[in-house]
Amino acid sequence: MNFNLNFTSFIRSTSINSFDLDTPTGQNGDEQEDSDDDEPLQSGMGEISKHCTDEQLASWSELVANWPVSATTRPKQLSMLVKNGIPDTVRGEIWLRLSGVQHQDPAMETYRKLITQVCPSEDIILRDITRTFPANDYFRESGGTGQECLYRISKAYAVYDSEVGYCQGISFIAAALLLQMPEEQAFSLLVKIMFHYQFRHLYQDGFENLRLKLYQLDRLVQDQIPELWDHFQELGIESHMYANQWFLTLYTAKFPLIFVFRVLDSFLLDGVKVLFQVALALLSAARKDLLMLDFEGILKYFRISLPKKYRNAENTGQVVRSAHSTKVKKLKKYVAEYELKEQERNQVDPLERVQKENKSLIENMLRLEFMITNLVLGKMKSDESLASVEEEYTKVKLTQKEVEEFNQKLKEETNSVKELFQREVKQYDAEAEKKSNIIAEYKRICTKLSSQLEDAQKASRDRNLFFQSNLCESCSTFVTTALQIAGNKKQMNGESPGTLSPVSSGGIGSPEHHSPSRDETLLKPLENELAKTKIALAEAECRNDDLSHQLSIALSELEVCRSSHGLSGPSRIWKNLTFGSTGKESKRSSVEESGSGGSGSNSGQLLTSSLSLQNFSKK
Repeated sequence: MNFNLNFTSFIRSTSINSFDLDTPTGQNGDEQEDSDDDEPLQSGMGEISKHCTDEQLASWSELVANWPVSATTRPKQLSMLVKNGIPDTVRGEIWLRLSGVQHQDPAMETYRKLITQVCPSEDIILRDITRTFPANDYFRESGGTGQECLYRISKAYAVYDSEVGYCQGISFIAAALLLQMPEEQAFSLLVKIMFHYQFRHLYQDGFENLRLKLYQLDRLVQDQIPELWDHFQELGIESHMYANQWFLTLYTAKFPLIFVFRVLDSFLLDGVKVLFQVALALLSAARKDLLMLDFEGILKYFRISLPKKYRNAENTGQVVRSAHSTKVKKLKKYVAEYELKEQERNQVDPLERVQKENKSLIENMLRLEFMITNLVLGKMKSDESLASVEEEYTKVKLTQKEVEEFNQKLKEETNSVKELFQREVKQYDAEAEKKSNIIAEYKRICTKLSSQLEDAQKASRDRNLFFQSNLCESCSTFVTTALQIAGNKKQMNGESPGTLSPVSSGGIGSPEHHSPSRDETLLKPLENELAKTKIALAEAECRNDDLSHQLSIALSELEVCRSSHGLSGPSRIWKNLTFGSTGKESKRSSVEESGSGGSGSNSGQLLTSSLSLQNFSKK
């Protein structure tokens, strides 16, 4: 037996045409728990914490120690502990004791025999295995251990209970049990749930018992949550639209594992009434949300939003505690009402019954046509949005391609500019080093000339002093004349006259004896050399400043190219990278003019230049 059946075969309501578990398979189970999209949770979603406090461990250890396996009565504190949640470390053992499964249960030996027998539903089982708990690692791998165990249990139960056979809802319950115990014990516990807890009645007689359970749920909602019942009646929401899967799978197909295990804890403790208690607790908790939604919104809420609310222990604990406090004492009364309604329905004239069913079918068809129209309009809008998004995506893709090409070109240009700058910097460094050497040589020459000048002046002073002290006036005149003649001869031969000291014609020992013409003759070559050196120094400084200025401009241009996407190519980069010589030539001409003016100055200017030369040499 499979769930892909015509719903009219087991429920006589005319508002539903088919029934399917609608379990999302997905390609993997890695969906994040905090996902808020429109995709439903995959079955088997969530992780269970193995953490157990010392107090909990002590309480459960004491309970197990005082609870013999063969005991027919349960401990008094068991109910309170189960309602607070069974720790996952001992959950499998407690489940076996709650259901009365012995460690050497006869069903375990029967299971070993059943898995060797042929099952007529093997193909259907294999098809559904991949859709059972696909989000759980244990069952995710195709052909893995989890899927093999689940296949054997589903096959064994289909052979064991031939009246019910295989149903996909049973495989979800078996998968939850396999996560807590070995497959032999899981099969034994599944048999207990189906027979001892009478869960198999939901699958018998064309799902007649399921129809009864849904009627009981309707009456409970009508009595305990009347405003929600009125809202559902106004919109045409029926219980089988949301509760079929809850009941047939024991809440294992849609909800996270943390919720599934807590429901199984309560079900094994209190039995079938937990189905109604949990349903009422869920509806009560979602009452405000449901009252604000329309028909499609409510169905989507039950399918997607509601299971996602119970992905954490806090919300799950609240709804489970609310379920245990919910009273469902009128279930037997609702059974009598249901049977009476069934009798009355069977006594109605067949023609009249068919007419009513046809009327209901027409109403449902109109509602479905309205829904289909809305869906088609929604699909058209979605298609338009999708086309717009695709067009925008294409544009973005083209823009991205252009940007990538531009970035590549910009990168190449940047590399070229970097190489150019590196070459220029090396050239500038070489020229700067060369100018530094010239300046150093100039300083050395200036120092040497200054030293020679000081030595010549000192020698001249010494000779004058010697002549004043040791020669008479006539001898002094004679020596002066001889020195002048010797100086003139050396000057005519190109030798430096700096070694001769001028002696004044007015007499030895007086300042008037110094000859201005001889001073000019001695200082003029030095002044000329000094002027040329100054010119070279000024030229070097001008070129150095010009190159430094151009380098800073080029670096600024490069930074602008890096930060801006508005450039059209390398032309903008090179626009200002021209190294002209106009500034340098103007500076050089001005320096040369100043130099030529200095060389043609009078004797006072020569004295000033000589003092400047001495100060520069000292620096």
